[in-house]
Amino acid sequence: WAYVELGWGGYWAWDPVENASLLPWFTATAFLHSAYIYERKNRLKGWTFALILITFELTILGTFITRSGVIESVHSFGKNVIGSFFLWFILITSIIYIIAMYKNRKVLEDKEEFHYLSREGVFFIANWIFVGITFVTIFGTLLPWISELISNQKTTVGITYFNKVTIPFFMAILVASGIAPMIPFGSQTPGRFFKKLIPSAIFMAAAVAAMWITGHSKAVPLLLTAFAAFSFFTTFIKSASMIKDGGIKTLASANRFFAAMLVHLGVVVMAFGITMSSFYNKKVDEIVPQDSVMGLDHYVFEVGKIHTEKGANYIAHYVPIKIYENDKYVSTTYPEMREYSGRDENIFAEVAYYSMFKGDLYFILSGFDLESNQVRVQAIFQPFIVWIWAGCIMMAAGGIYGAFNFRRKKESK
Repeated sequence: WAYVELGWGGYWAWDPVENASLLPWFTATAFLHSAYIYERKNRLKGWTFALILITFELTILGTFITRSGVIESVHSFGKNVIGSFFLWFILITSIIYIIAMYKNRKVLEDKEEFHYLSREGVFFIANWIFVGITFVTIFGTLLPWISELISNQKTTVGITYFNKVTIPFFMAILVASGIAPMIPFGSQTPGRFFKKLIPSAIFMAAAVAAMWITGHSKAVPLLLTAFAAFSFFTTFIKSASMIKDGGIKTLASANRFFAAMLVHLGVVVMAFGITMSSFYNKKVDEIVPQDSVMGLDHYVFEVGKIHTEKGANYIAHYVPIKIYENDKYVSTTYPEMREYSGRDENIFAEVAYYSMFKGDLYFILSGFDLESNQVRVQAIFQPFIVWIWAGCIMMAAGGIYGAFNFRRKKESK
């Protein structure tokens, strides 16, 4: 919706209400991993129950951010006294839950020795990573409200803050997601552990080399790509070895495992798409005459004449833009500006884009002047952005696939 309808070529802006939806996703993901260890090894019990509480309260906090109006956002409502009720609800339910956990503290203790160089150890570290990224995101989101309460001065942070503080956590998440499938439960010797990671390290180095050779040499995206490649290959190797040892039937008997691997692969694919589209997007914004040409890298865009059509409740002004790549015709897009009747702010951009495996060409008709026959066109190249949507589809497919338990159905027969 943000990518297509808002007409700014982006999909995430670290808006407070957007962040409110992301926060419980972080802690719920940590909970799923913690619950897996609880189920398999009877460990991380305290973490599992604590993450349930945190995730629940963060959903209520998101409602508070949206409904109270204490934080400015294009998605939030105006100021409302209902916000205080959400805060009291968070406080009361948290106290009740913490008391219940304290009374059952002996049951929730991990009594056996804990090894960090093990699958449960990696999951425990991953929990801290997710909690860390949750904390820095909450801090940046609530800082305007907290600073105003303390000093009557509103202090805000922008997209730059969130990008800087979250990127190290995302890197750590990619590394942890790559290590976890390759390491068994229980203790593991360092030598044997690192030996298993050698093929993935080689693939990671090859991916970085390929990025460098193709001109993608910025430091941060190189690091993100390296960790994404590492995670991808370890996940692929583990899945392939499972199928090799157990045959194709393991796809049904161990569907929860393969569902998790598919979700992990989806995260990696999405991470690569986010990295490339964030650091290597290119843009041109020009006012040009009708029936003229503008360019972006090796693309040439022929901007046609303004056309006007009347819709059911709007008037559409659109311009055809023919896309040429290396002098070869590719496609024609039709970005619009619509004037809706009966609205004060009655001009809306209807973007046009052409999707390819290597990226999107994204066009916005920002303005036009029929008297001077000029139009203002923004053209954006978003590399590999389709990988974001593909990664999301893979994650959703993995979740659906893992929801079924084929083995139990077979045993019940």
